[in-house]
Amino acid sequence: MPKMNRHLLQHTQAEWERQRSEITRLYAAENIPLRDVVEIMKTRHLFHANQRQYKTRIAQWGLEKKVKHDEMVTIVQIDRKRKMQGKSTRFRVRKRSVAQKKIRRFIRDHPLLETARALSYSPPPLSSISYETIKQSQALTSPMMDRTTFQVDSRADTHSKSSARLTSLPLRVPASSSSSLDPDQYLKSCSEANASTPSSQDCRSAMSDSDFFGGKPSSSHSITGVSSLMSELFDFSAAAKTEVRSLRTLPRTSHMERRSHSTANQTTSDRHETSLVTESEGEILEIMDSLVELAGRVEDQGKYEWSRVLLQRAVRLHRRRFGNKHPNTLDAIEALSRILRAQGRYAEAEKLLSGALKAFRKTRGDSHTDTLDCVGLLALVMVNRGRYAEAELHARDALATRLKFSNINDIGVSRSKNILGNVLAAAGQYQAAEKVQRDVLATRSKVLGKEHKETLRTIDDLAEALGGQGKHELMKEEYLKLLEIQTRILGPMHQQTLNARHGIAMALGGQKKFEQAEIEYRCVIQLKQSVLGSDHPHTLGSMHNLAWILGQRKQFEEARDMSNHVLQTKTRILGSEHPSTLLTQANLVDILDNLGEDDEAEALSRSVLKVRERVLGVEHPSTLSSKSSLATLLADKGEYKEALKLQSEALLARQRVLGEEHPVTRATLKRMKLFETCFEEEVESIKSDSERDFSECS
Repeated sequence: MPKMNRHLLQHTQAEWERQRSEITRLYAAENIPLRDVVEIMKTRHLFHANQRQYKTRIAQWGLEKKVKHDEMVTIVQIDRKRKMQGKSTRFRVRKRSVAQKKIRRFIRDHPLLETARALSYSPPPLSSISYETIKQSQALTSPMMDRTTFQVDSRADTHSKSSARLTSLPLRVPASSSSSLDPDQYLKSCSEANASTPSSQDCRSAMSDSDFFGGKPSSSHSITGVSSLMSELFDFSAAAKTEVRSLRTLPRTSHMERRSHSTANQTTSDRHETSLVTESEGEILEIMDSLVELAGRVEDQGKYEWSRVLLQRAVRLHRRRFGNKHPNTLDAIEALSRILRAQGRYAEAEKLLSGALKAFRKTRGDSHTDTLDCVGLLALVMVNRGRYAEAELHARDALATRLKFSNINDIGVSRSKNILGNVLAAAGQYQAAEKVQRDVLATRSKVLGKEHKETLRTIDDLAEALGGQGKHELMKEEYLKLLEIQTRILGPMHQQTLNARHGIAMALGGQKKFEQAEIEYRCVIQLKQSVLGSDHPHTLGSMHNLAWILGQRKQFEEARDMSNHVLQTKTRILGSEHPSTLLTQANLVDILDNLGEDDEAEALSRSVLKVRERVLGVEHPSTLSSKSSLATLLADKGEYKEALKLQSEALLARQRVLGEEHPVTRATLKRMKLFETCFEEEVESIKSDSERDFSECS
C-alpha cells in the first residue's frame, strides 16, 4: 500500500489562519475550482491538505460557493414576490452573486415549488442572503444597482413598489375585485376619461419605470388568425401581441469537462466562440444564458432581427459546447423558433424544431417532458402555416402521452391542453377550444393561483375563443378581469396591461360598438407609443385595428391614411412579405374599394394574393381569404367568369382544409351561389337583349 502523506495531518489552526487570506483570494475572489486551489497551495506555498480538509475550513470561514436548498427556496420566494411588484432583483449569498440562471434551474429541478402549497409556504429568513434592486433605466446595459441593499432577516420583505400616479392616465380602473367589476361602469368611465385625448407628456408623467419593467409580458400567445372572421379584420399576429417567452421552464444544466479547440483558419467571430470552450462550465453557461436573456429583452423592444441574430449565435454556441441533444441546446432552439415565428419565418422555425424533436426522441424517448414540449411548439408552427389538422394531431398526441404518466392536474398536462385549445381555436373549433381553456383555467387557478402568469395567459386564450364564437360580451368581461389584475400587479403602463386593453377594444369592435372601440384604441396607441415607441410592432398592431374601426365608421379617408402609415412602417420594420404586413395590405383593399378606387383595390388585391401564395402556400387560410376577396371585387365589377373561378378554387380548398361544415366554408359556398345567380341573370339579360335586337332588325 502507498504510504500516507504525513503533511496532510500536521496543520494547526494557526497554520490554516496564516494561509486563509491566500485561500480566500483564490477560491472566493478569483473563483478557482477547489481542486485547482489545492494544487496551487501545494506547489506554490508547500501547503499540503486534501479536499475534505479544505471543505471543512471553507465552511468555517463562510466561503461556501454552493447555495443550500433552504437558501434557494428563500431566494425563489422573494424573487417571485418582487417580480409581481415589477422589480428586477439581484441576489447574493455570503456576498457572492447568485446568477438568475441558477434560480431558474432550481425552479425547474424542483417543480413542487410551483404548487399552491409551495406558493403559500414562507421559508425561514436566512441572514446569509442579501439582495439588490436593479435600476430599471440601466438594466439593459449595466449591472449597476440602487444604493439600497436589503438583508434578509426576521422581518418580512417590506420594500414595496411605490404606487404609480394615475391622475393623468386616460383610463382609470376601479380598485374593486374582478368579481365586482361592472363592464358598463368601466366603459362609462372609459368614455369620460377619454373625452379629451391626453398628451404624450401626460402619459409620460404618469409612467413609472417599475410599472412596465420587470418580468417579460406573458399574457398572450402567438397564434395568428384565432378567429376565422376576426382574423381577417384584426391583427392577432405576434406583431400585435406579446408572446410568453417560453412554454417550458428555463434551462437546466449539467457539469461537463473542460476542453479546448484549435483556432487555426477561423474567423474572428469563430475564434471568439471557440475561446469560450476553454472557460469553466459555469462561466460558459452564464455567457450563453445572458445572450438568450439579452435577445429576449431586445425582442421586447420589437427588434426582432437583432434578437434573431443573437439567438442564432446562442444556438451555435450551445451546439458546439453541448451538442444537439443537450437540454440547454433545446432551450436556445425554442427561443430561436419563437422569434422566427414572430418574423413570419415559419418554414425555418419548423425545420429547427423538427430537428430538435428528432434528437430528443432518440435520446430521451417519446414520453420525456422535453420531447412533449417540443411537439407542442411544433404544433403551434403548423398552425402558423395553416396545417390545422396536422397541428391538432400533434397536440392531441402530446396530451395523451402526458396523461399516461401524469396526474390531470400536472403542470405539463395543463400546458399541453392549453396548446390544444389554441390549435382548436385557430382551426375554428371555438366551442371545443372554450371547453379546453376553461379546464386549463380551473387547473391553473387551483394549482398555481388565480394571479399566476400562466393563469392570466389562459384568461387571454379563453377570451379569444369566446370572441371566435361571437360571444363578445363574455370576451369583454374576461379582458376586464385580466385588466384589473394586471393593473393592480404590474401597473397601468405595463405591456401586459396594455394588451388587455387592446383585447377590450377588439371585443367592443366585435359588438359593433365602434365609437367606444375607437376611443379605447386611440388611448392604447398613445400609451404604447409612450412606453414602446411609435414603430414597435405592438403599437402598429393596435393602429392596424383602429384603421379597420375607422372604416366601419365610414371615415375612409382617415382609415386609408392610417393604413398607409402602418403599411409603410411594417414594411420597414418587419419586411414587405411578413404576414402582418400582408394583413394590413388586405385590409387596405377594402378601404380603397369603399372609396371607389376600384382599379387600385384590384391591383393591390392581386399583389397580396400572389405574395401569400408564395410565402404562406396556396391553401393557407389567409391565401384563401385573399382569393375570395379578389373574387368579390371582380364580381362587383361584373367580371363573373373569373370571380366564379377564384371562388370555386377557394371553396374546394376550404373544404379540404377546414371541412365542409366550417362556418367559413359555408359562407364561401353561399357567396359562390350568389355569384352563379348573378352570372346567370347577366347571361339571360344579354341573351334577351340580343334576341330583341335581332327581332327589331328583322
